[in-house]
Amino acid sequence: MFTDLKPIPITISDSNGVGVDITGATVYFTVRDNNGLDATDDNDVILKVAITSHTTPASGITKMLLTATNTDIVPGDYYWELQVVFTDGAVQTTTASILTILPDLTKGT
Repeated sequence: MFTDLKPIPITISDSNGVGVDITGATVYFTVRDNNGLDATDDNDVILKVAITSHTTPASGITKMLLTATNTDIVPGDYYWELQVVFTDGAVQTTTASILTILPDLTKGT
């Protein structure tokens, strides 16, 4: 379990690299088990972080803080995505990929 975590800066941008206004939007970081990608339910969700307070929302800038508790995940490969739900209900998946969790190599220091 990591205890030295720092905020991760995130910029939501369009295909031209221009920041998208995320004022009032919720940004979700979701990690799913590698055995199932059934987006119809959350049965395979390992971690889901909802970000509602943004650094500079008009420019698409926010940050995510992971905690030692929610990063206490069994090492392995998982699927993750970053999704924005705007105030009008529109949903935009901005990024999706594979996340590899490595074991903590230094113990007890």
